[in-house]
Amino acid sequence: MDLIASLCHNYHASEERLKEMMDKSHKAIEDVFGMKALSASECKTENLDKIDTDGLMYFKGLIDMECFQSNLEKMEKLCSSNSSEGKLDFKSILINNDYIPCAENLSGDSTNLGHSKRVFEILASPTKTIKNMPTIPSSPLSPATSGSVKIVQMTPVTSAMTTAKWLHEVISSLPEKPSSKLQQFLSSCDRDLTNAVTERVSIVLEAIFPTKSSADGGGSLSHNCANVFGIPWAEARKMEASKLYYRVLEAICRAELQNSNVNNLTPLL
Repeated sequence: MDLIASLCHNYHASEERLKEMMDKSHKAIEDVFGMKALSASECKTENLDKIDTDGLMYFKGLIDMECFQSNLEKMEKLCSSNSSEGKLDFKSILINNDYIPCAENLSGDSTNLGHSKRVFEILASPTKTIKNMPTIPSSPLSPATSGSVKIVQMTPVTSAMTTAKWLHEVISSLPEKPSSKLQQFLSSCDRDLTNAVTERVSIVLEAIFPTKSSADGGGSLSHNCANVFGIPWAEARKMEASKLYYRVLEAICRAELQNSNVNNLTPLL
């Protein structure tokens, strides 16, 4: 069984992105549990029988009965002391009530992990979130027998992942203000529209991503807490959205000039 191809096939993920996440998971496990990742191809264990171990890593004893409880307590302690800093919270994936054999530890105390059910369904395709999946999806055969899964079916999830990668690699490096070429387009109108356009962008994006806290000092504690955590997120999203807005606006201006052969973009802008 080719585990990597199976995950790519069942969750419509690219092999490149999957391996990136696996590397991050390996590093997280090493940091949290102090275990060294071993090459799965060099390990002789029944757990790896009938699995293509090429490219896989193995943590010996990670979920053995002797170590499971202590490892679980380490993770619970980390979950209670640290909060996610805007990145993927690996703790929410490694520890999930649905996949722990017993929801109570050996002393009888309930584990307080604070998780919603079935995290993997949230990360999978939206079409799968409405289906009940009592068993793990079946895996395709090894590439030695049937070939590796290379074609990724386009789904809302893969589309979102592709877009997110493009935004990260292309848009994030762009300036927050209009480029020199876009400024040239804006200033070539009947009047310089640079200030008008930038003000419009600010108004539109502020409506989508509010970054101003409520002026009402008597707001509820929950509302104030939401502002504390929500405003930095909104500011970051607003900044990235402005970069995308100016990039799209510049492309529209270029296309309009090529199609109409005019230098005045006032009606468009």
